[in-house]
Amino acid sequence: MNIIIDIGNTRTKLAVFDRETLVESEAVEGNPVESIKALASRLPIEAGVVSSVTDVADDVAAALSCLPFPLMSFTAATPVPITNCYRTPQTLGTDRLAAAVGAAWLFEGSYVMIVDAGSCVTFDFVDEKGQYMGGNIAPGIRMRLTAMHEHTRRLPQIETEGELPDTGYDTETALRSGAVRGLQHEIEGYAGWLRKRTGRLTIVLTGGDCDSLHPDIDVPIYTEHNLVAYGLNRVLLYNKEELA
Repeated sequence: MNIIIDIGNTRTKLAVFDRETLVESEAVEGNPVESIKALASRLPIEAGVVSSVTDVADDVAAALSCLPFPLMSFTAATPVPITNCYRTPQTLGTDRLAAAVGAAWLFEGSYVMIVDAGSCVTFDFVDEKGQYMGGNIAPGIRMRLTAMHEHTRRLPQIETEGELPDTGYDTETALRSGAVRGLQHEIEGYAGWLRKRTGRLTIVLTGGDCDSLHPDIDVPIYTEHNLVAYGLNRVLLYNKEELA
């Protein structure tokens, strides 16, 4: 079995795979080491991969180095089973690249738009040949709400959860609907543009806020919370001989 350790800005996502089958997954706030050790104590984990979009704390890095199985660090230099067409691959976030690998495998032969709605929202594109074509980055829902509060004098800080009308009827719903509905319309705009270019399109939503997004688009739309984990597992399997 393989363990996937995906360290994000606010939490760490853990997943365990038996070859290509997802066995279980969880999200951990704070230091993930005890949760990793708990998984390793009850599951026959043979190898793992760690990916991080932020600097790993020294104590976490030290604990990971002591795990009783080989652990691969996923970086821009790690070989991947897709073609990376990004002009500056060394600057591409490992989460974005892993999501592209996952999409190329789960939706093989399709032109896929990946929408990862987290702290930022990323729009990434994989063609039907399994080539990563690049993508765009925009503020996530919470970042939009916080920016409107911090960069104005009177707009309040509001929560993402709450009423979400198509048209806001007070300041709170106007802010929330502006952030969430605005992002939905961004997705619709990208989808329309890509359909004109490719003739067909599949959309996969992932990330912590993906369940808040329900764009009104006449194309196949899938929600896959573990897309990055699937991609990291594919990368690990692709490199496992070198890891051993």
